[in-house]
Amino acid sequence: MHLNCISKNLFVIGLKPALTMVADYNTLMKDFPLNNLLSATELERIRGSLVAIFAHLKKIRTTKYPIQRALRLVEAISRDLSSLMLKVLGTRRLMHIPFDEFEKVSVYLLRCRILVIFFKYWLLLLVLL
Repeated sequence: MHLNCISKNLFVIGLKPALTMVADYNTLMKDFPLNNLLSATELERIRGSLVAIFAHLKKIRTTKYPIQRALRLVEAISRDLSSLMLKVLGTRRLMHIPFDEFEKVSVYLLRCRILVIFFKYWLLLLVLL
């Protein structure tokens, strides 16, 4: 009897809908692989981390997570990626490496950037559809 009263009061003050929303968002944010990206020290680990992050973000379809908020999340990941790339590439002397290696790094950087841009447009399409 007392539990029914508490349950009704939680619904009246808005806590129950908030808990439902948090549980829904948690399916997306739980085990988010961002730490793998932030701790990466090599280009290949960065690429693998990005693939894991974007694969994880596919869970957004099963939640009611706001698309605008997801776009801000992807933009924040993009900023983290840019600063991490500067840190990783800062240890290399790009002007002194062989051209073949330089070309591999350039192509890799372009692919990472295209991956982030592609995912932003994918999120925008979700909004429009």
